Amino acid sequence: GQRAWVETGGALSVNSKVQQYPTKVSARAAALLAGADHFRFDASDQMPPTLSAAFNHAVLDFAENPRRLPQILADLEAARVVAYGG
Repeated sequence: GQRAWVETGGALSVNSKVQQYPTKVSARAAALLAGADHFRFDASDQMPPTLSAAFNHAVLDFAENPRRLPQILADLEAARVVAYGG
């Protein structure tokens, strides 16, 4: 299953037997990940795609204008409700 997933691009596998990456860059990234002693995931790795996109947008919005934080958080909460329900 992981082979089919990575062949489409945009995904990596820590399974060293999966080596059919569509680009040299993704193949190199996978090799680095597979050989790493440590790696970390953040919250967005577990979020549904729509919430992850809203989260990324919120981070950029905050970096651009921290004074908008109350509205940014309200928008992010609205996206959470849509993604996960009430």
